[in-house]
Amino acid sequence: QRFGGTPVDMVEKKSVEYAIVELSKQLAREREELEITNGYELAVDRALAEHYCKSKNYEKGLELYEKIIERDNNEDDIKKFIDYSLEHASQYFKGKDWSKILEIYRGLLKFRNIPNSIYKNVGLCLTAMGSHESSLTFFEKYEELAPTDLQIYSIIGEVLYERLNRNLEAISYYKKALELGDKSFRVYNTLGHLYSKIYRDSHKDEQLNYFLKAYELEPN
Repeated sequence: QRFGGTPVDMVEKKSVEYAIVELSKQLAREREELEITNGYELAVDRALAEHYCKSKNYEKGLELYEKIIERDNNEDDIKKFIDYSLEHASQYFKGKDWSKILEIYRGLLKFRNIPNSIYKNVGLCLTAMGSHESSLTFFEKYEELAPTDLQIYSIIGEVLYERLNRNLEAISYYKKALELGDKSFRVYNTLGHLYSKIYRDSHKDEQLNYFLKAYELEPN
């Protein structure tokens, strides 16, 4: 069949092509309008989130930052979320509200490139709450990331010795602290007590050496 000298199937084909082109243009316009709208909304949300956090209304501000990050995974927003979360957590250290601090830190663990200290602080919170085995997981992660931090070896040693009674492992950590330069009274004194507890009448030279070093540091 023909329509005005043109086969009907050609007319239908052109109509379909025209419809596709027009629909594509419409979708593009709608997408552009949506992106503009989202851009305006994100700009307002960012301003509000920062305002709330700077006003110490951290819970409201951080909740808004989380929603922003879900919509637009922007590194600047993530950094601000991490920084303000750390500020928020610091408010609860004085009151030793370990569970609240953990809740805040938990929201950070999903991000890459978080400060290494978060792992140590999570471990300290877990230790304070009595979750000693769990705390070791975070202390060991921190040790892996920050092997030059002398403090972490005596922290792990203390958990192993005083909380978990894993004395031989504790000795290895306290010795590591000494090797790296942590020649404190606490390290020497604890090693002396550990040797006395484990070896009793053997290794007396080591026991005496550690106690003498501790005494030299704190004779009273």
